[in-house]
Amino acid sequence: MEQHLRQFDLNLLLVFHCVMQERSVSRAALALNMSQPALSGALARLRQATGDALFVRAGRSGMQPTPFALQLAQPVAQALGSISQRLRTSDVFDASTSSKQFTLAMLDVAELYFMPQLVAYCSQVAPHVRIAAHAPHASHAAVSGLGSVQEALRQGAVDLAIGAFEDMPQGAMQQLLFEQDFVLIARQGHPQLQLPEGPQASTAAKTKPVAVPKVPPAALTGLRCVLQHQPQGSYAHAQRWLLDAAGSQIAHHYCSSLVTVPFVVAQSDAVALVPAQLAQTYTALLGLRMAPVDGLEARLKTYCFWHPQFHQDQASRWLRSSLLQLFGGV
Repeated sequence: MEQHLRQFDLNLLLVFHCVMQERSVSRAALALNMSQPALSGALARLRQATGDALFVRAGRSGMQPTPFALQLAQPVAQALGSISQRLRTSDVFDASTSSKQFTLAMLDVAELYFMPQLVAYCSQVAPHVRIAAHAPHASHAAVSGLGSVQEALRQGAVDLAIGAFEDMPQGAMQQLLFEQDFVLIARQGHPQLQLPEGPQASTAAKTKPVAVPKVPPAALTGLRCVLQHQPQGSYAHAQRWLLDAAGSQIAHHYCSSLVTVPFVVAQSDAVALVPAQLAQTYTALLGLRMAPVDGLEARLKTYCFWHPQFHQDQASRWLRSSLLQLFGGV
């Protein structure tokens, strides 16, 4: 395909589009500010390149397109329209007046954390901007048919991906937003494990946290756990640590979504290891207790990812800057 395009004069597509619209060589030449012989010559080269007559004379009806030309018309018009729109678009992005929709790829647990704050921020500084979140596996038309988050970013169907995405290919650009520990959560009044009340609210408010004693692995022996299947990465490491501490022979529970885990913990005597931000979200809501654990060497890193071709895009840069302002280093 690349070799064919190198030999093809892409300017001829503009000639094709104009003749398709005007159905007249003379009117097309006038619209393109070309002489009629020059346009006829361009049309001849286009016919030779495609191997099709493209347009045939039909008396007073002018130049009528062939079936092949009709098939070619829509994709050529779309391509030229997209290029024209890009060239007309100002490099300046004004968040206060823009009505752009940003599409973000993130898992439900990330959506739970990022969406409320991001939407609240936009309502203040970018009231017409819209945020659309999609899970990487969503079947929505905006991301359907794309083989991966990386491909969605490349095609522009997704503006940014937010999360750990530890298997993201190296071709994507990335910005670290924050790191967080895994903490143990259990319901208040757990019969076997009494976690301290701890600084639930102060940590969420970004004040200096009060030290909370770490839970030793021995305290978890024999406890049932709520787990989520993760094949690799830091969360998988945390899950293996918890299984080793509690005992893999115990009948543990498994959830498909990390968001579900705190609800199961709140209504049972099972415990779980979850990222600290998720734990802080649910401790007050569900009456949970949280505490760090001793001996777990795993931290979850959360990034935003984007494709290099949109690195200088002003709208993308505004969104990345806003995310860093809201969530960087929390």
